[in-house]
Amino acid sequence: MLPWLVLAALTTSPQPQAGDLPTGPAAVSVAANVAEVPDLSQGGERGTRPTNTEQALQWLGSLSQALTHDNYVLSLVKVQEGRVQPFRYEHGVIDGEQVEHLVFLNGPPREVVRKGDIVTLLDMDHSPFSYRADSIRGPIPDALLAPPKDLAEHYDLVLAGISRIAGHPAQLLRIVPKDSYRHGYWIWIDKDSRLPLRVDRVAQDADVIEQLMVVDLDQLDGPSEHLQRVAQVSFPAPSAAASQLQPQALGSVNWLPPGFHPVVANYHRLALLGEGVDYWLYSDGLAEIAVYINPSAPSQELTIHQNGFYNLVGINHGGIEVMVVGTVPTAALERVASQVSLTGRQ
Repeated sequence: MLPWLVLAALTTSPQPQAGDLPTGPAAVSVAANVAEVPDLSQGGERGTRPTNTEQALQWLGSLSQALTHDNYVLSLVKVQEGRVQPFRYEHGVIDGEQVEHLVFLNGPPREVVRKGDIVTLLDMDHSPFSYRADSIRGPIPDALLAPPKDLAEHYDLVLAGISRIAGHPAQLLRIVPKDSYRHGYWIWIDKDSRLPLRVDRVAQDADVIEQLMVVDLDQLDGPSEHLQRVAQVSFPAPSAAASQLQPQALGSVNWLPPGFHPVVANYHRLALLGEGVDYWLYSDGLAEIAVYINPSAPSQELTIHQNGFYNLVGINHGGIEVMVVGTVPTAALERVASQVSLTGRQ
């Protein structure tokens, strides 16, 4: 069933356009969309002992600060659907802007580099390709880099116990959804560096959907010599997104789970099909939902694909297909798909 969309969702994440998301050195401060976290070391707002939620927010803010401001090297492993992918990830701040280098350690050589707001993809089968973005969309969830202001409206933040991960004492922070439309996260944060040591995405029944585990952490006083050399390399200029236009008004999305906001909307051609689709991406800061409308689709009436990490639901309306892909439960995607109205159709 339409493997093109599954592959597109997993391997060709949409790139933010100018004005959609904060970019450049502003990404270092991650100020625009980040919840303000007060200093609770002296107690709550009225001098009382901070609540568990306030402490959890403080830990989340410290985690974001460490991820975006510190210099460090992580060796980590991602486990998903029985597949194991090891990475080496390095981060630093050079001349006031973030520099990231992600290396895939299994399979064909692949690397991703970000310098400020320019991300470059490197692999042995293609020429280097650059685009503008404020993160590399790597194994560490983007929401940990800049927690959204309204996160606590849709998730409960709970500080749990202390455990030992990769030889480090770690504070467990649970992000628990308040409804059935999204998954939760369990995050173990290094008590010393405030960097993540383990991140689990969990279903409503607490089953682990995917797991990110740090096996080695090296926090540095400054950017490493390797990262400084990477920062000096000249990569291709960002490609113009001329092929991505405004949606062609093939339909409209009429329902989303509470807290989901538009991130990207465009009309573009899928490389695997050479066909144009209307496309929308929505996020609540942690989860994502993508909606595609394909006007020249096969005649399959209903499709449901679940692989845990990305779920997919497709509904065909007389040759026009609505496909909804997301990191949320299938029931939420079905409701989104069923309430997409098509132009000239009911």
